[in-house]
Amino acid sequence: MKKILNEWKFFLKENRDFEPDEVVRNEFVNLLLGRIDYPQIYQYTNPEVYQTYVKLINNHSVMLDQENQLAMLEQEKNNFEKRTPERKKILKKITSLGNQMGNIRAGLSYYWNKFGGEKAARFIIEQKLAVFLAQLTPEQVEHFRESYGDYFDFQDATQTVAFPSPLPRKTFMVDKNEVQDVWIVNDGMRFLIDTLSHWSQSGEV
Repeated sequence: MKKILNEWKFFLKENRDFEPDEVVRNEFVNLLLGRIDYPQIYQYTNPEVYQTYVKLINNHSVMLDQENQLAMLEQEKNNFEKRTPERKKILKKITSLGNQMGNIRAGLSYYWNKFGGEKAARFIIEQKLAVFLAQLTPEQVEHFRESYGDYFDFQDATQTVAFPSPLPRKTFMVDKNEVQDVWIVNDGMRFLIDTLSHWSQSGEV
């Protein structure tokens, strides 16, 4: 991934005196490279786009499959008495599935790729880009279109995470903020670059 990232930065970086817009950078890290959080947690300047995002996610096959699995586990749970080993195992699965669904709703691209493949990974990156752009002014959107390559000026973080992949992946920092969507800046970098390149040329997410 580092080779791809270095080549990408070299290809796009034309202005060495680039000064990032602080709002753009924060939204870039928190939303496009982070988690899509509930409005109670994250202060959206355009909350309507979050509601659109939620509807799209809830109706996607990746989420519907998880909900079907949850319903099956809830039904299976009722076949066993409380505090029995069998019921405890099912409750553990329910808890794990609930956490997994939370990560899917949050737009963590690893889970979308895991359960829906490349098509789903590209879908969630596009949706996160739409949420990110909706928080910016028209001037900030144009600024990002012209200089988005410069916002890939990552610094290596001190730790690696498994997220939960068999092999750990390195996390990155942008200024003092750690990238939360680890997969998108590792295995999924090519999908992110393709999405941004298409948007910058067509104006469409």
